[in-house]
This record gives sequence, structure tokens and C-alpha cells, in this order.
Amino acid sequence: MKKRILSFALALCFVLTLLPAAFADSEPISGTDGDNIAWVFDNGTLTVSGSGEMSDCTWYAAWDDFKDQITKLVIEQGVTTVGAGAFDNCTALTTVVLPESLETIDFCAFSSCTALESITLPGSLKTIGQEAFENCTSLKSITVPSGVTEIGYGPFFGCTALESINAAAENGTYSSENGVLLNKEKTVLIAYPAGKTDAAYAIPSSVVTINNDAFHGSQFKSVTIPDGLKTIGYAAFYACKNLESVTVPDSVISVSHFAFNQCTALKTATMPNGVSTISYGTFNDCTSLKSVTVPSSVKSIEGKAFYNCTGLSDVYYKGTSAQWNAVEIVKDTNTALDKATVHFEEHTHSYTTAVTAPTCTEDGYTTHTCACGYSYKDTYTKALGHSYKSGKCTRCGAADPKYIAAPALKITTVSGHPKIYWNSVDGAYKYWIYRSTDGKNFKYYDRTSKTSYTNNATNVGTLYYYKVKAVKAVDGKDVASVYSNTRSIRCKPAAPKLTLTRSAGKPKLSWNSVKGADKYWIYRSTDGTNYKYYDSTTKTTYTNNSTTIAQRYWYKVKAVKVVNGNNYASVYSNSDFVWVSTKAPTLKITTYKGDPKITWNSVSGAKLYWVFVSTDGKTYYFLNETKNTSYIDKNVKAGKKYYYKVQAVALYNGTFAIPSAYSYPVSITAK
Repeated sequence: MKKRILSFALALCFVLTLLPAAFADSEPISGTDGDNIAWVFDNGTLTVSGSGEMSDCTWYAAWDDFKDQITKLVIEQGVTTVGAGAFDNCTALTTVVLPESLETIDFCAFSSCTALESITLPGSLKTIGQEAFENCTSLKSITVPSGVTEIGYGPFFGCTALESINAAAENGTYSSENGVLLNKEKTVLIAYPAGKTDAAYAIPSSVVTINNDAFHGSQFKSVTIPDGLKTIGYAAFYACKNLESVTVPDSVISVSHFAFNQCTALKTATMPNGVSTISYGTFNDCTSLKSVTVPSSVKSIEGKAFYNCTGLSDVYYKGTSAQWNAVEIVKDTNTALDKATVHFEEHTHSYTTAVTAPTCTEDGYTTHTCACGYSYKDTYTKALGHSYKSGKCTRCGAADPKYIAAPALKITTVSGHPKIYWNSVDGAYKYWIYRSTDGKNFKYYDRTSKTSYTNNATNVGTLYYYKVKAVKAVDGKDVASVYSNTRSIRCKPAAPKLTLTRSAGKPKLSWNSVKGADKYWIYRSTDGTNYKYYDSTTKTTYTNNSTTIAQRYWYKVKAVKVVNGNNYASVYSNSDFVWVSTKAPTLKITTYKGDPKITWNSVSGAKLYWVFVSTDGKTYYFLNETKNTSYIDKNVKAGKKYYYKVQAVALYNGTFAIPSAYSYPVSITAK
């Protein structure tokens, strides 16, 4: 939960867009970014040139109107910084060329570049910013160059295809082992790639600290934690949805908040002897958790430690009933403990074993089950893989993917014209497009090697039907699949492009003026699925004042043309959402015993506050979370200048954080 908390807290990188329009054969577009940077967009390629730093683009980049058309990015020699949010949501971007002058890739610079499969970082690079490549869902591997000395929080969150994170051997700060990123001494495990498909993982014995969110979204079923480990960080195993069992060795002295949050397959867990607290949200939403072993050293169980652990049946407590009754438990969010049976006596397990053989697609394993009901799995064997003959697997009957398949067709509009798109079919080198105006008599219309096609030769008001065939070459001849499914659409005004911000914490919508539109329909949802008509306006901005703090709202917009009393609406704009927040706090700064002391006003609706720190006034890092309205930073060096910002945080359902905008920064030189 925490990572999404912080990601939503820094939601500058989360903008959903429609499928891109084709800019082929259009005139080049150019502009400037500040005084020293120029850019040119030509036929899908964006070239950035100049010297020094790019601007902070977290709210708007000069190329926002066509960023979903950028397929190739070339940054020329002289540019030193890729600006914050500069290329987030460039969903068509597949190729990136970076110069040897580059030193910094800033916050969310390439966030949600979902088509980007690979990128080569230059040796000159020193800093990879916070969430720099977040949600690059096609990115398969990345290498940290030798010059990098600083990696911000969560640079690879949501990179679900990422199989390896490597560090150059010459790097003096970071190292890697089997695609896992560690510090140079291999005492701190920094990040495990979410796309790594190993069924089991053994943490190196040298590791003493697991970083915050280190295993976020990892796919392994089992993990071996070594004796000698000391600290498990905040949300370290967040959303490891395949993890079935975990034993934390007694060497561990700290298991931080949300450590195993949303590990929905986790069945058994053993906490280390010596910890005094089971922290807030440790097993939150572990819906499959059946048993947990708790040492007698535990004196308190914080809120939501076992929230929504609906399957919890047994607690094995290494102490007496009297000791258990003395444990301070936050009862209202740990009701699962009340329903479970608490066992106080020591129990020696007596196991029987059962071997599950591997299949074509599933690993084999051995299950050990005790008469008491406790069980665990080990001795994993890899899946056999398919053995194809005559188009089917001889073992399981699965179809051979090399056979040509029909594409699955979808449709939308781009600038008022039909755009059809489909999945890439294995083996296909082109696609035949068929069109009809009655849904019955289809005629061959065009062909393409791409997986999308915009039909610009259409008339508003006419209903068009489309089918597609995938084509591959067999012995020098074209062999086509059967038709795809049929999709139809009526030509209507172009869809607006929606931008969603907050004004004093309230949702503020804005969009481009659509040619021919007489008005705009606004739709709102509270779940991101069920949208309802909300209001109509002739303007291109709209502030939704009727909202509730700590609630999330989704929005879409349609452009509408009125002809002879009939409304002809576009398809929906891109959807976007925003959490309604409080106002930002106002900061003051003094010193306390030589250390910076930041104070701020109590903000109505805020449940807690997030403190951020910077040493250059540009790049800020999360420092602390507090319920107070002041904070003393004791980790400072005398004579060095520090900058601070604070966000007021409202809570949804008591746990999910919705931060305000940043406060204006304050700074001070430590004494």
C-alpha cells in the first residue's frame, strides 16, 4: 500500500492518454524550452538540442499535444538534465538516444513510457531520479552506468516486464547479482526486478538491510531470508502476490510498516524472536494468511497489522496466555486475531510430503504438511515447456503460437476519424483492412505493416464497419488469417484532450478547444469504471467544487456538435482522476540546538504530514512522516544549506494517503 501512497502522493506522473494519432507526413514542429534548449518534432522523432538543463515538465511539456506520437527521442550532446516529467506518458516511444553530456535523469522523466523495451544510459550519468522509469511496462532490462552515485526512490516501480537491474562493474556505489541491484558492499538490497520469473529467491548472506519497497510486485513463490539480516524496510515485500510462506530469522531486529502488505497468496509467516512490535499494516490485506508464529518478545500489535486477513485461523504464540493478554493490540483494525485460535504451547511439527509434478506451464514442487494443518512448499522444479507437433502440444494440447491467428480489433477516433487498432500477431508481416458502410458487404480497402490504421477519408455522420486479416509468408506466398471481429464507429467531432489538476485541493478540468464543437459534456465517476453524466459547459475549463476531501474522482469529457437539434458527441477524452486534498501548509524555519526546525500551520482535514528535504533546492527526497506540526532534522552537516517542503496528508479509509500540493520551500544553513 505504501508505494501507491507515495506514488499517488507524487501523482505528477500518472496521466492516462488516448491512443496516439498519426503525424506521418506532417510538417515539422519546433520550439524552445527555456533560453538554452531547442526541440524539433518531425515524423515521429523528437530531437532536443542545446546546453544545460531541461525544464521541469511535471505539469506541462512543450510537446504535450503530441507526446503520444513520439516514437524516437534523440537528445543531443550538451544537454545535462532530462527534466522532471519531460517524457512521461510517451506511450509510443520505442527508441531513446542519450548524449554523453547527460548527468541527471530527473523525477518521472520517462514514467509510463509503456512501449519502451530498452534504453542505454550514458557513462556520464550521475543521478537517476525518483520514479524516473515508473510504469515502463515493456522495459526488460537496465544497466546502471559506472558514474551513477545517486538513485532516487522507486525508479522502477511498476516495471512489470523488468527482468534484470544491472550495475556496471566499475560503479563505486552500486553492484548487482543475478540482475538484483545492491549497494557496492552488498549489504543493502536496493531493488529486485518485478519481471524476474524465478520461482524462488535466496537473499545473499551479506545483506543486512532490505530497502523500502525492494521487492515491490516481485513474482517469486518463496524467498530465503538469511541469518544476519537486521532490517526489513517499509513495504519491502509489498504486493508479492505469489509469495506463499515467509520465515523471518531471529537476527532481524526491525520489520517496518506494511512489510508484507497485499501478499495475497501468503499462507504462513513466522516473525523473529526479539522484535517487540508487529508494525502498522505488516500483513494488511494478506487474505490467504492462515497461520502466523508470534514470539513472546512482541509487546504490541499496531493498527492494521492483520487487517483483512480473512483466512487467519491460527496464531502460534511463543509464550503463555497471560503474556498474550498483556500484548497491546489495536483491536478495531485487527479483528482477524479475535477470530483466530491462539496456541500457547510449543509444538513439534511432524510432516508428510506430497510431490506435485511439473506441467508444460507450471513448476513442480514438494508440499510438506503437518497434522496440525501447517504446511509449506519447497524443492521447485521448472516447468517442462511445450512440445509442439502438427500445431498442438503433444503433452497438453495447447495450440502452436506459430500458427497465424486472427487479430482482435478495437476502434476509436482520432481527430474525428476512425482509428482501428489490434494486437500484434505472431508471424504476421502485414495486415489487410476491409471496410463496409452497411456491415455486410466488406471490400478490401488498404494494407499496413503496423498494428493501427487511421482512416482519414471519411464523412461525419456516416457509419463505417471494419475487419482486419493478419498475413504471413509461407513458402513465398501470402497466407491470411480468418477475419478479425467487426468494429464500427460513426464519425463525430474529435475527442478533447483532458488535463486534470487541483485548484485549492478541488478537481480542475481543462481541455483543448475542439474544432466544430458547440459544447462539452462532463462525466464523473467515483470508482473509475461507472461514469455518469455530470454537467455541460461551453467553456474549456471546469472546476468541480462539489467534492469531499480524501475522496477520488475520475473524469472524462466529450465534445458535442449540434446539428438540426441532434447531439453528435465525440468518443470520450482520456480519463483522468484526482484525489481531493487539503490545502498546502505554510512553513517557517528556525534552529533548535543548531539543527533545522521546520514548523507549519495545522491544516484542516490533514491527518499527518510528509516532510521532504533537498540540498540543491531542486531535487527533493522524502524525509519523514509525522502527525505533528513541526520537525527537527538532526541528520545535517554544519555549514551546509538545506531546503524543506511539506505536504499535508488526508487519509482515505484511515490508511490511504492523499497529499496536498507542496508548501512553498524554506531553507536554512545548518549550524
